[in-house]
Amino acid sequence: MKRGEELIFGKYSHGERSAQGQKMVEFALAEKFKIVNSMFKRKKHRKWTWRHPNGKNFNEIDYILTNRHTQIKKFDIINNLNFNTDHRMIRCELTVKMNRNRRNIQPTKYTRDLPLITGESAKYWESKLTESLSTTVNIQQQYNKLEGVLKLLLNELPRSKEEEKVFINQETNDLLEKRRLLYKRKRTKEIQLAITKISKLINRNISNEKKGKRQEILEKFISKTGALRKAYKELSEKSKWATNMKNKRGKMLSRRPDIIKEATNFYKELYKKETSSGLRNFELDRDSTSADTGFQAILKSEIRHAIRTQKNNKAPG
Repeated sequence: MKRGEELIFGKYSHGERSAQGQKMVEFALAEKFKIVNSMFKRKKHRKWTWRHPNGKNFNEIDYILTNRHTQIKKFDIINNLNFNTDHRMIRCELTVKMNRNRRNIQPTKYTRDLPLITGESAKYWESKLTESLSTTVNIQQQYNKLEGVLKLLLNELPRSKEEEKVFINQETNDLLEKRRLLYKRKRTKEIQLAITKISKLINRNISNEKKGKRQEILEKFISKTGALRKAYKELSEKSKWATNMKNKRGKMLSRRPDIIKEATNFYKELYKKETSSGLRNFELDRDSTSADTGFQAILKSEIRHAIRTQKNNKAPG
């Protein structure tokens, strides 16, 4: 055993090491793994895991590596298997320590939180449902009528909108109002400089507010769960996926692959279609007017003048 290898070997390592074995030792040292085979005392004839085809040489070439060697309770090499093989199976027994202070996981609510119906709204619902009930003998018609009334009433309920991420404090709101008033005034050089100065302050305040909100959300989730995945999900500004979509036949799709396929087919057909008048190539005559519109054609001199008057390092818009 070389210096430093006691970190990965137990007290019962022995024998010569091949080139492949040296690679495994280097890998275990790099990843800080412990070789389980060397941690438990076994007789020499019980250590081999592979038999050479000549039937005379026996080597130990199968190993278990772990980064939690304190949880390994027992190690075995199985002699007899019910099928013909030149290997012997190895196995180990673990002791898993369960964390008793696990946080309580609340069950997911799959129902929409509906507002409480009281007062006049309750009387309105009661009257509508009573009107939908009748003494008709046909149960299916009664069911369809009641279902239609319930859907109508559910659509009339107020929908709770998701709270938007706002990164504007009162100071920034005051600056926005001040800039709005400046836009209404006559645009002089002094007014333009004031607008530029206020715009820079607004951008700086919004940037600082975003950083502060981000830091606050990260600290909240670290102290609560110790993980950042949910924090990054809350900070994400990406648009949400469509939860469902109707296809051409009116069937509601809810699986993401089906929604992607339906949307892809829609846009493929959309871009294949031509307008009612057909696609045409239009050419501008420099010295003539358009017979269709009657407007004067754009001249090359006008294009050159427009290009020369553009400011440098500015996007046209």
